[in-house]
Amino acid sequence: MPTRFIIPVVAGGDWSSARLDELCSVISRGTAPRYAERSSVRAIGQRCITNSDFDSTYARPHDDNVMAGVLKPAIGDVLLNSTGTGTIGRSCTFTSPERFIVDGHVTLLRPRPTRVDGRWLTAVLRSGWGQRYLETRCYSGSTNQVELSRSKLTEARLRVPTVIEQRRIASVLDTVDDAIRRTEQLLAKLARVKQGLLHELLTRGIDDTGRIRQHIRDSAHFAHTSLGPLPATWRVQRCEDVCREI
Repeated sequence: MPTRFIIPVVAGGDWSSARLDELCSVISRGTAPRYAERSSVRAIGQRCITNSDFDSTYARPHDDNVMAGVLKPAIGDVLLNSTGTGTIGRSCTFTSPERFIVDGHVTLLRPRPTRVDGRWLTAVLRSGWGQRYLETRCYSGSTNQVELSRSKLTEARLRVPTVIEQRRIASVLDTVDDAIRRTEQLLAKLARVKQGLLHELLTRGIDDTGRIRQHIRDSAHFAHTSLGPLPATWRVQRCEDVCREI
């Protein structure tokens, strides 16, 4: 009898224990797409599954005349990367109303709605426990040929709160994720502002009043140099002339 991991939490009295294949009606990898130049259907590959969300911009058009036997995701399904060092183990909840299929490098888990909320299951897979379970029990192979074992994945046994509680947990985590995304967007904006400021400071400098000098078209304060227009009081020198060692 193989040893099975149980999610290490202090569970409430109404938390039951169940195998993953009891909680999901589908646990399956997709199939190889037949790519097309244009199509209303796109194939979900590993790049679509990020550390934070589902990103459809990386999905490639799939021939919509070849739909027999393909795996089509539904809203609320969980997508789990299943091959390749560095990408295997990433998961997200599918949320798009558009038409997609799942390719052979991704495993789809379809939660039974009366047992599991997809957002909660995604959180479990992303947790420290989930990542350790996948890494120690579900992966085989080496280097970039590492693969996810479906049979080992289905054996994972979880302590499962009620669906209502799962949704509450997922809502709290969604709020945190939204705050992280907004912070990341602000940091990216500040980084762009810094780059623009850096360029101005290194090509215009600061005048006696502490302000960035006026535009370089002000010929009274700027001179043309081998590096382009620079303040007239600046000198262009070689790196070896201003550094003790290079």
